[in-house]
Amino acid sequence: LMGESGAGKTTLLNVLAQCVSGVGVVTGEQFFSGQPLPIDFQAQTLVSGYCQQLDTHLPEATVHEALLFSA
Repeated sequence: LMGESGAGKTTLLNVLAQCVSGVGVVTGEQFFSGQPLPIDFQAQTLVSGYCQQLDTHLPEATVHEALLFSA
């Protein structure tokens, strides 16, 4: 996912991952690939993940290890 700084990339990923707590209110319908976001979307996406932009990463870690650590 790429875009300008401040475009909402992190916010989008946080909403899709259902990781918004105390930051605001999410309202409206949520869609993924044109379909309503399933209630168990987070459980269905076990093959994907993302790291917060401010996470600390070890330079020796692989991408897979970094994602496991951030999860």
